[in-house]
Amino acid sequence: MPTKRKNSLADDDTRPVSKRTKPGLRAHAKQLMDLMTETDMAYTTADEDKYTQVIEWSQREADKRLDADADYTERAI
Repeated sequence: MPTKRKNSLADDDTRPVSKRTKPGLRAHAKQLMDLMTETDMAYTTADEDKYTQVIEWSQREADKRLDADADYTERAI
């Protein structure tokens, strides 16, 4: 009698089992809340100010690099 092959995927317990819930149910909302991190829920104007400061700093650094490249090109000519 032939032996039945073992299905390795069926025996794989390392993969997480996700339970699918229907949108609109309380369990679905709870799953979505569990996926959110604290930073997703705690957006403040201070975060926006920090973002603006980083963007301005990045623009200043880019301008410095462009100015340095232009100075180097002028000296080479």
